[in-house]
Amino acid sequence: MLIDSEAVANFEIVIGLVAPIGTDVDSLVAYLEASLEKVNYKTECLRLSGLLDETPSGRELPHTSSDPRYYEARMGAGDELRESLGSSDALAAYAIAKIRSTRFQRASSNEQTARHAWILRTIKHPEEIRLLRATYGRRFVLVSATASEASRRASILSGLRDASPESTQLDARVTELMLRDEQDPATPYGQHVRDAFALGDFFVDLDSAAGPRTELDRLVGLLFGEPFLTPRRDEQSMYLAFAASLRSADPGRQVGAVITTVDGEVLAVGSNEVPRAGGGEYWDGDKPDHRDFKLGSDFNRREVRRALQELLSVLSTEGHLATALSGLESRELLDEVVAKSGPGIDSTRIRNLIEFGRIVHAEMAAITDAARLGVPIKGSTLYTTAFPCHMCMRLIIASGIIRIVYVDPYPKSLAGEMYATEIRLKDEGGETRVAVDSFLGASWRVYPDVFQSVNRRRDPSTSRFEPWSRRDARMRLAELDPLLGSEALEAQVPLALEDRLRQLADSPADVGRSIDDVRTGAEPG
Repeated sequence: MLIDSEAVANFEIVIGLVAPIGTDVDSLVAYLEASLEKVNYKTECLRLSGLLDETPSGRELPHTSSDPRYYEARMGAGDELRESLGSSDALAAYAIAKIRSTRFQRASSNEQTARHAWILRTIKHPEEIRLLRATYGRRFVLVSATASEASRRASILSGLRDASPESTQLDARVTELMLRDEQDPATPYGQHVRDAFALGDFFVDLDSAAGPRTELDRLVGLLFGEPFLTPRRDEQSMYLAFAASLRSADPGRQVGAVITTVDGEVLAVGSNEVPRAGGGEYWDGDKPDHRDFKLGSDFNRREVRRALQELLSVLSTEGHLATALSGLESRELLDEVVAKSGPGIDSTRIRNLIEFGRIVHAEMAAITDAARLGVPIKGSTLYTTAFPCHMCMRLIIASGIIRIVYVDPYPKSLAGEMYATEIRLKDEGGETRVAVDSFLGASWRVYPDVFQSVNRRRDPSTSRFEPWSRRDARMRLAELDPLLGSEALEAQVPLALEDRLRQLADSPADVGRSIDDVRTGAEPG
């Protein structure tokens, strides 16, 4: 064999953890470390929030959750670091520098040939994930973990109560922390766990009936080629939904949906695309082709802009605007207000209307395809790559679908508010309502690799299956030569970080320990 895909089996991997505040990450790390030990991988866990102590702004931070300032102070320090560097991936860069410096201090080398897993807890921003994937390639694995809102709320509340037993506003403070952690609307450099969570390679529920230990053993088994692990119904169906999403030419987001029976047989497939006369949606190569990009503009954006322009014109005509704005033409008025308001206007409901889109949403497309073809879908399950909008949800409920599984939250959706009596989110009772579940298992990103047939070897003389060698198994997501260029890629990050810190500093002393630590990671030897 000219190229042996199994030749390099010993190399470092990096596992990132995304989890909303209040999740029992301590248990998650312990279970993950135990699972990795079974495949002969040593582990080391780095707290990204702990790295804040080594930054210029993090020297006075509280160190334990028993300090009443702990959560807000560390969130604020992370926001400040990202904003000061003008980069939302700043903490990931510090983590990479820390990995390099730690490795070099131990071995006087930055070779990455050991069976060693660096566990990064916890990632808060999608840009951190993008940097880690760019640096480590497919040796980086993202695990998105969650638990029930009730258990997370109780965990935060317990910590706050211990720190501030006299406080009477703890419930409100917990809610504020959870919302800020999920998606901080005040700054793009804030916590964005909701968006980061959806980028996972594996999704784990710490409250699952099977138990997190079992789920993490399966995750590691999939990563390292355990031969007879096959897809679950949800994994296969969601993979098909993501495949369907790639058909879409929508400039905003590609969404796919699949409707299946309870046993997993596919009934209908849909993607978000412009409907075609005669049924269905446009395909590439159709003539004529009247998709939005062919027409040259986004109809929904145009109509939303027109609605805002009309509103401002009425306010101006009736004297409700500042004098400086009252004499402007409607188009100039809109441009001026949008330019001065910035994120304020963009976050309003009128700017986020979805009613004017020409596309059929993926869920609608799947439901209408089933209706057009005479396929009954009552009692079925719908898999969608994004949480359904309120317009799709009414069709889902009316069609008799009994379960929805989604990956990506959709903040514009009002479905939970509009149909609170018809749908059942996690933690809620009500067996007669449509169940809405967050996806769990191996994501579409890793599905083709972890479920491809490998290591299913038979003894030619007996036809018996040969045992799988767990202790020297290879992490199968990694490239053929997993360490090609790895040192150079990793070294670029702390060098760039040190350069940015020096640009911002008035003097070398201003960055103190931070520069020293980054330099160690950037310049081994």
